[in-house]
Amino acid sequence: MLHQSEKTTFIIFSRDSGDLLKNTFESILNQTYKNIEIYLVVNDASDKLKEKLGVYKYKINFTFNQKHYSRARILNESLKMATGSYFAVLAAGDVWQPGALEQKVAFLERNEKAFAVCSDFDVFNKTGIVKDSFFEFKDFFKDKQNGESFLVDEARSYFINSCQKLFSMMLIRNEAYLLHGPFDDGMSGYADFDLFFRMLGNYKLGCIKKVLVGKFFDPHKISYYLNYNMKERIDYLDYLLNDFAIGKKKYKKELKNKLKKNYFSWITYLIKNDETVEARVAAVEYMQKYKVSPGFLGLFIKSLFSNEDKNSNRRYNYFKMDQLQEELLKLNY
Repeated sequence: MLHQSEKTTFIIFSRDSGDLLKNTFESILNQTYKNIEIYLVVNDASDKLKEKLGVYKYKINFTFNQKHYSRARILNESLKMATGSYFAVLAAGDVWQPGALEQKVAFLERNEKAFAVCSDFDVFNKTGIVKDSFFEFKDFFKDKQNGESFLVDEARSYFINSCQKLFSMMLIRNEAYLLHGPFDDGMSGYADFDLFFRMLGNYKLGCIKKVLVGKFFDPHKISYYLNYNMKERIDYLDYLLNDFAIGKKKYKKELKNKLKKNYFSWITYLIKNDETVEARVAAVEYMQKYKVSPGFLGLFIKSLFSNEDKNSNRRYNYFKMDQLQEELLKLNY
């Protein structure tokens, strides 16, 4: 077993004090690597919450009340108190396989040039696995064998093409955060890729091509999350293209192509969901910012007309489509 001299900090964000959070605690406490500390971030740090947590409350080093602060600010405050050499950020429902932490700590100890190491992961719901092998899905590491660990040569391109919220499958070196941080307090979330790109100036991103993490997916929230994540992804790509010098011209072409595809997908989704005003605004926004093309003109014209058969069950059936679920998973993770 790996010598466990270096502590790892787990920071858990949760709006749920039920089974999802308990499953996350269980997965952390069942790690073969035991030198850990846990910080919990909730909306309500009341005595009632502590009662709901039961025996797990004795395993928590500190509970933060998020209140009206951004997640990035709470994350920075948590890391001021943290004593771990490494840290991971999870959401309620994220679970790590028992040996995941040990493998990731071992990787970072072997590779001092890595600011973090991520892994493959499964997405599951109450009935089981929804989708697996997301590295395979992104076509980035097809030449790598299952279980192989490596440093990513084109990490910027990987971030651009995946736009993933990598935190719950990533273990980050605290030294790199202290050198290049903090996280941007003005962000609504905490996936600060600007910080990651700064880290890439001195470090590399590490990967283990193996399913070590599971992420819970709630199909009942598909409508909200699909629209939210599409817009968030577009904002992120637009930021990289216009406000951040990512160093190489070739990335700009990738970004423009990704922006076009994501706008098209988002507008199509809005039209299918009969949100024609929002679709029209999005189509005009794209054409004003980037380029007028037949495809986007076609979407604009389509947005002028409402979908027929409003009283049918089409909306319900649309949200049940496997294709829609696949699209959400691509965007959300």
